Amino acid sequence: MKYIELAFLCLFLISTVSSKQGLRVSGNKLLDGNGEEFIFRGVNLPHDWFVDKTELSFNDIAYLGANSARIVLGSGDTFPKTPAREVEQIINLCEKHNLICVLEIHDFTGSDNPNDITDLSMKYWNELKDLLNEHKDYIIVNIANEWEGSWNKGSLWADTYKTAVQTMRKNGIENAIMIDASGYGQETGPIIRDAKSVLEADPNRNIIFSYHVYSVLGKDDDSLYTGLDGLKNTGVCWIVGEFGWFQNGGSVVYKTLTKYCHENNIGWIAWSWAGNAGNDKVLDLASPRTFSRNNLTGWGDYIFYSEYGVQRTSKLAYTYKTYSGETHPIVDEVVGVDIPVAPAGKNTSLEVPFDVGVFTDYDWKFGLNGDPDTPVEVTTFEKLSNGGIRAHVDLARENYPSLIVLNNDGYDLSKYKNVNLIVRNNNANTVQVDLIFKAGPTWTWYEPNTPYPYIDIPGMMTQFISFNIEKVGDDLKDIRQIAFRIQPSSGAIGNPVDFCHMGFDEDASDFVEELTEMNRPKSADYFTWAYPDTSALGTPEESIKLENGVISMEYNIENSQMYGGCQTETRPGTGLGLDFSNYKVIKATLTNKGTSNVHCNIVLKTGSGWKWQESAGAKTPGGPENQEQIIGGGQSVTVYYYLNHSFWKTQAVNWQYADKLTGLDDVRAISFKLYNGAEVVKGVFEISNFEILTKE
Repeated sequence: MKYIELAFLCLFLISTVSSKQGLRVSGNKLLDGNGEEFIFRGVNLPHDWFVDKTELSFNDIAYLGANSARIVLGSGDTFPKTPAREVEQIINLCEKHNLICVLEIHDFTGSDNPNDITDLSMKYWNELKDLLNEHKDYIIVNIANEWEGSWNKGSLWADTYKTAVQTMRKNGIENAIMIDASGYGQETGPIIRDAKSVLEADPNRNIIFSYHVYSVLGKDDDSLYTGLDGLKNTGVCWIVGEFGWFQNGGSVVYKTLTKYCHENNIGWIAWSWAGNAGNDKVLDLASPRTFSRNNLTGWGDYIFYSEYGVQRTSKLAYTYKTYSGETHPIVDEVVGVDIPVAPAGKNTSLEVPFDVGVFTDYDWKFGLNGDPDTPVEVTTFEKLSNGGIRAHVDLARENYPSLIVLNNDGYDLSKYKNVNLIVRNNNANTVQVDLIFKAGPTWTWYEPNTPYPYIDIPGMMTQFISFNIEKVGDDLKDIRQIAFRIQPSSGAIGNPVDFCHMGFDEDASDFVEELTEMNRPKSADYFTWAYPDTSALGTPEESIKLENGVISMEYNIENSQMYGGCQTETRPGTGLGLDFSNYKVIKATLTNKGTSNVHCNIVLKTGSGWKWQESAGAKTPGGPENQEQIIGGGQSVTVYYYLNHSFWKTQAVNWQYADKLTGLDDVRAISFKLYNGAEVVKGVFEISNFEILTKE
């Protein structure tokens, strides 16, 4: 027995060799501690959101052949802080399964604030310095997930990460470092232009760069090849740290990506094992109910079983073993996963509650791509109630339709600084509008709002937008053509786009009241309510229905630790929220068609961290809000949830009804949570008369 134990111990020590040289970059390759090339074939694991599932997740991805994992941690600034003891447990699991692990903090996703990188993230990593250095053969430090969500921010990405890298090395962190691209990991310009200078700022020259490939970078083969080849040609070391097969209402060329990575020896880490919410639920590799390898989704089948998937291309570090388990037939594509359906766009009314401004001072016509001589063939238009124009577009069939006005004598716009529009987007997905001038006797083309020529109009929103025209200079005295060009941001655009108002040098505050009312969700039909919260195990997903403004769902809640309910993202698939800062109350009628009492709270999830904030509401206007909301069997109650009252349950007040709601300008999701005290409860629950109000 002792000999057997000794042999096993020797085998274990060999498989978890610690060279103390650490993972290191050599040219465009990542080398393990023995100096052999390592190519990622891994999975992202959502540790900080599902701490109790982490060990099971590690066991199962290792069983299926993964050679690496990227782990979601929290610094405590947005998500719960992952303490050092948990990080040590994660590292032990990495080494137990011989997985190279990337540790990332998710708190600053989408932030453009350099302080989040150069100060807050530095503090977190510095606290873990000794632990990280001790395990540098297995651990890579991904400074922050998808920091700098905005595009076209010049040198912000490079300057910030140069400072961060130098700080980490000064603090004594020796590990290989990973840095995500800007633009939520999908912007190609800054990383291609500046990756080498960021690398050179590291005295250790030990940085891996990372793209995240979704429906922007991965929207088609040309976009993908341009981004990947551009970074490859810089000669730096890089991987795909996240990717999916569908996102933000658009498909991703995932098959092209995995083939490219195989042919070019590029590593990848798929997003993600389980537990995605809302429209991102299609990116679960395993069932969120079980987190088990025995319940892979169609996405999971592709990642592990495809021709270029984990089991056919993964090789472990240090032991260099390949997958030797049970073989599975090759999976050619993702099947069996329902693509989320975004709301189709609700508005059909031509009514506009304000004047058209100077819009009717011009004789508009349609052309393509700012060219009046190229007529539209698909796009049509009709008048709005105030004289504005509704453009009936189908941007999949005809892109860049443009509203155009010509004047051979020229318009003198030299006294203005800005052109203002109010545009209503009747689509679920974002539309972009660009201003084009042609000026002077040579009809010089200007997109005066450059470097940000296109302005987003979020789905199902009416928005005041402003184009700065000062860069046109003296040519403003002779504007021969004005054009507003329409294009999609992502996803299908087949519903009308309304040009409601035009003016010069106006103030958005003059239209706040009217726009707030136009954008106010007036019924549950405004949203999808398509998916329950991932943890809402007490409600079968297929039972959630929305019809004529009434949400219905089943509930079967077996204990006090379980809850059910329904949830909607406010701007499905965009990763962005709605601005509720001008709203005061959410009102809804709650009807319990079961026979037992059931508790019901509303949950708002706000900001990039989807901060959970919960309210019981009041049964009468102005009534008490700090009591459990219990709906008796067969009972129907109208409840008022006050957005500006300090009776919200949050982690900061230990889940008491005592906090003020934060993040009202960025409400990502709305949930209704059903739960009980101790008894088993089951039945049907309805939510009707849902409305968001501007006055208490």
